[in-house]
Amino acid sequence: MGEALWDMLPEGKKLGGAPANFAYHVSQLGLNGCGCLCIRLHAERSHA
Repeated sequence: MGEALWDMLPEGKKLGGAPANFAYHVSQLGLNGCGCLCIRLHAERSHA
């Protein structure tokens, strides 16, 4: 359990976070990786 985050990379936003990364790598090993989600929208904030 955990959160999925948007990684802000120079080439754009990419889905990340420990559970998403784990599911991805499990699937690369030939196993079934899945996620369950709830979406919460909020305004983006810039941080210094």
